Amino acid sequence: MKKNLMKALLAIPVTLVHHIMELHNYQATHAPVAELFMEHLFSGSPSRTTDDIVMNVIGLFEILIFNLIFGTFLYHDLNTNGIYAIARQKGRHTWYFRKVAELFLYTVIWVSGYLTSVLLLSSYTTSLSIDSVAVTMFVTTLIILTFFAFVITLLINLCAIRFGSNFGFVIVYLALILLTGLAIINEKIPFLKNLPLLLKLNPMANAVVNWDLSGSKTLFACIYFFAFSLLAVLIGLRYIAKMDIGIQDRENSQ
Repeated sequence: MKKNLMKALLAIPVTLVHHIMELHNYQATHAPVAELFMEHLFSGSPSRTTDDIVMNVIGLFEILIFNLIFGTFLYHDLNTNGIYAIARQKGRHTWYFRKVAELFLYTVIWVSGYLTSVLLLSSYTTSLSIDSVAVTMFVTTLIILTFFAFVITLLINLCAIRFGSNFGFVIVYLALILLTGLAIINEKIPFLKNLPLLLKLNPMANAVVNWDLSGSKTLFACIYFFAFSLLAVLIGLRYIAKMDIGIQDRENSQ
């Protein structure tokens, strides 16, 4: 567990390296910290223009790194130790909930380190102090991106358990690319434009488009990702309960 905690703390150096040029070329401003926080995080405020959506998705680079590091967290234990991993925890449900809880803990640590680094960077590049608006933005983003990173990483793990680690990443990221494309073209296709519910149910749209400080949109995104995460956990529980768990290495058996 200590090793994984150290991995989760890598969010801080990863974020600083990602934003190193901004630190090198910064010019002190009088902009609010919350505004700079959004600029550093998403290259601007969430919106529905094609360019902004693409830039916002690119702004999720740190989440991608987290997926790569923990995308085989459950899979590796199950694939390496098989039934012995389950036996040590006295049952599949116990093993699964323990692993899910650990994954969520690492997600919270990673996203907290990531966003705290961005917040401090934003504060460093302005003469203004962190205010209540910046704190609200930070907490809102923390909730949304924590559940977003958690559910995506959990789905990668579940797909990896079912199809192998390489296919786990490919399947989930192909789905994310498709959903991003749908978010981009949503208002350009009459059929989709007349069905706003589709955009509201698009996880990529909720991660970078459907929320701001308006209140209702932010609350919807928080509830949406909590419900999505809960659904993914329950689906995973059902699958783990029924799957045939052996001790062979799935990667080498394919």
